[in-house]
Amino acid sequence: MNMYLGKNRKRVTPITATHATVTGLAARIKQVGHKFYMDNFFPSPALFYDLHTKSINCCGNVRPNRTGMPEILDIK
Repeated sequence: MNMYLGKNRKRVTPITATHATVTGLAARIKQVGHKFYMDNFFPSPALFYDLHTKSINCCGNVRPNRTGMPEILDIK
């Protein structure tokens, strides 16, 4: 079992720290069909897509200023 303890300084992939944290924690449940719920700090469109490709259903509120959000939403 992995636990998120803070900033991961060894990450060298181009994804964000929150994306790496969630995918690392969810690695054990891929291809099982579990649901993953999260608060508005972690979600992003790229993360939701990545989890979806691994057959992990996810739910969470996305902040409107998150990178990758479509401009068509224009929520202010």
